Amino acid sequence: MRLELARHVVQSLEFGRRTAFEDGRLVVDRDEIRALVLGDPNVRSVEIEIVRPGDRVRIVHCMDVVEPRAKASGSGEVFPGFLGPPVTVGSGRTVVLTGVAIVSTGTWPELTDPWWSNREAIIDMGGSASRYSPYSRTRNLVLSFRTAAGLTPAQQDHAIRVATLRVARHLALTARDRSPDEVETCELGQARGGLPRVAYICHLGSLGALYNTYLYGHSVAGTLPTLIHPNELFDGAVVNGHHRLASERHPTYDHQNSPVATELMQRHGRDLNFVGVILMRSLAELPEEKERLASYTAKLAKLLGAEAAVITRQGGGHAIFDLMTTCQRCEQVGIKTALLVNEMAGHAGTDVSMIDFVPEADLMVSAGNHEALIDLPALDRAVGGDVLLGMPGRAVDARRLQLRWVFGANSQLGVGCLTARAR
Repeated sequence: MRLELARHVVQSLEFGRRTAFEDGRLVVDRDEIRALVLGDPNVRSVEIEIVRPGDRVRIVHCMDVVEPRAKASGSGEVFPGFLGPPVTVGSGRTVVLTGVAIVSTGTWPELTDPWWSNREAIIDMGGSASRYSPYSRTRNLVLSFRTAAGLTPAQQDHAIRVATLRVARHLALTARDRSPDEVETCELGQARGGLPRVAYICHLGSLGALYNTYLYGHSVAGTLPTLIHPNELFDGAVVNGHHRLASERHPTYDHQNSPVATELMQRHGRDLNFVGVILMRSLAELPEEKERLASYTAKLAKLLGAEAAVITRQGGGHAIFDLMTTCQRCEQVGIKTALLVNEMAGHAGTDVSMIDFVPEADLMVSAGNHEALIDLPALDRAVGGDVLLGMPGRAVDARRLQLRWVFGANSQLGVGCLTARAR
């Protein structure tokens, strides 16, 4: 499976009378994008804004972040199962607009769900808190949605997701006939013998509507672990639908640019043999289901001949048990593991950071403590809403809160901005 990523670097993003890309300049016609989105009767209205790194703007109610990509050749469409049939992707050529992102925002009515306010997600584009979110570094086209009356939250979520993906593809198509700045070839050729065989095990959170992840347009809820080629990630085979705990949420952008899959592929044939990606549903509620998923994952990795595996987690609570059980089962069949995890260690970082631990988990990389307190400064403008879910005051007000509210701050896919140092 061979995929070319034709990258076009976006150096400026602005509104204009025609959507087009030329010489690093992406121009967006608001009316054109609005017409594209409102073609779905389930979308009642959309506000379209541009925010850039350094702007004193706070984006609130963030749902997803997507990088513009579109197929130029090869089978299927980007985001298969949503924008086209669920045909296997990951081959041919895909156009990528680098340095720009689509950010979708929206709200649902206050539900009886105790996690309602935990769906808040903030991106500060400027000010001292901008350093915490990786999406403060991209030029962002923000789509703020209102959906039609009478829809369930799941139906609202679906309408917003598909509209966002359509816009992402539409923008990327503007560069299809342009010469790219770079062409990256993604291929797992035959590696020389003697190199360690490494698998990537990626946990995908799934607790049902609004807390879901999609593979080829299908919820991963109830599925067994699945083997895919890393190129499928780059073509949008995995799409986010998980709207809880902003700091550790994995937006679609992160799967499209998976740091672990990207680095393992770059090192393939040099100092390791990358044998593939195993997607495992996380957040299973019953102990027997956790065991089934972890044991099945270890079996798949062993069948691939993996000698080592990098495991990334999504979510906390139940997800920690899933991570530790997967680690243990892999180690028990002779597969060494490295874990990427965030911590819940209290405001001062002195509490027990994980609710489960196994002795085999002897190599872990921390993505930071999402209960650490940070100060958000007062900013000039808010996009996406006027208030924060479950919090008093205006969205632009200065306040102290936990890092967990900042989108992507503790990403367990390796996308976050935090580093650690000895004291």
